[in-house]
Amino acid sequence: MTWVSDMSKNIATALSLIFSAPFIGLYVAIRTWLYLSGDYLSLIAMVLSLAIFPLVIPTTWALRHGIEWDYPEKNQRFKPFLLVILNYFFSTLFFSIHYPGYPFFLSLAYLMNGVVAITLNFWTKVSLHTIGIVGPALTLYYLGLNIDAIILFIIAFIIMYSRYVLGRHNLMQLTLGFISAITTTTLSWMLYHYLTSFAT
Repeated sequence: MTWVSDMSKNIATALSLIFSAPFIGLYVAIRTWLYLSGDYLSLIAMVLSLAIFPLVIPTTWALRHGIEWDYPEKNQRFKPFLLVILNYFFSTLFFSIHYPGYPFFLSLAYLMNGVVAITLNFWTKVSLHTIGIVGPALTLYYLGLNIDAIILFIIAFIIMYSRYVLGRHNLMQLTLGFISAITTTTLSWMLYHYLTSFAT
């Protein structure tokens, strides 16, 4: 029935918005800060770099250029998401100097996932929603927040299905996003340990 189909798409759209990468980033930033009992500067820096700028930059760009908020065409993504990656780059530098522990790893993982995602985007429209949930889920797992990680992984599969229902991605693009996020975040974890080993 048409109304059932419309309702399913409305639900999928709402879920895609609620669990988009900036809102996941906000949760991860606050959860990490609470777990580490960090200072307020680290909280502000994480919220700005993982949530506020990744939300404001693409949204502002989309509004100015008449593009839908979730960038349905892959050729619309490069410039705004390059700006987001630059945000990750500078935040990674900041954390490497001022907070060389887990906040540095978190920012490094976001940076590397961003670079891989924008590179894959030249080939196919990889799912940024999937990367934006699976990558942070794995960072929480590495921190030891296993319950949080499991919840995010469950949400990731729900969002992957939602993106498929909306016709934004095919199965290959969703799977690629999942695999790339797992691989890149794991490599980020290994790189983090390698880089911080010089400081000990």
